[in-house]
Amino acid sequence: MDGDRRHGYILAVNEVITNVVLHAGGHGRLVLRIDDGSVWCLVTDSGPGIPGDYLDDVQAPEAFEVGGRGLWLAHQLCDEVTTATGPIGTSIGLRIALDAAPDS
Repeated sequence: MDGDRRHGYILAVNEVITNVVLHAGGHGRLVLRIDDGSVWCLVTDSGPGIPGDYLDDVQAPEAFEVGGRGLWLAHQLCDEVTTATGPIGTSIGLRIALDAAPDS
């Protein structure tokens, strides 16, 4: 994995962890694993969940808006993003392939 992809993945993980701190009381769990040529990071928390309408169409917020970029960035920087959320918590999985060719 080249440096830009690696740094992008680290940024995506940081954004998801920041959401745990800001919206779920700061308590969560991070599991990192390498599986079948990809790195997976699973972040879970026991916060109130993410509103469904927010997840229906993850888009970049307007330039003047404060916040709201974390999940959008994760979708831009990762090969796959999975989300399971409800009133007792959220789990977000971030996957990036180890051997993906850099963008041309």
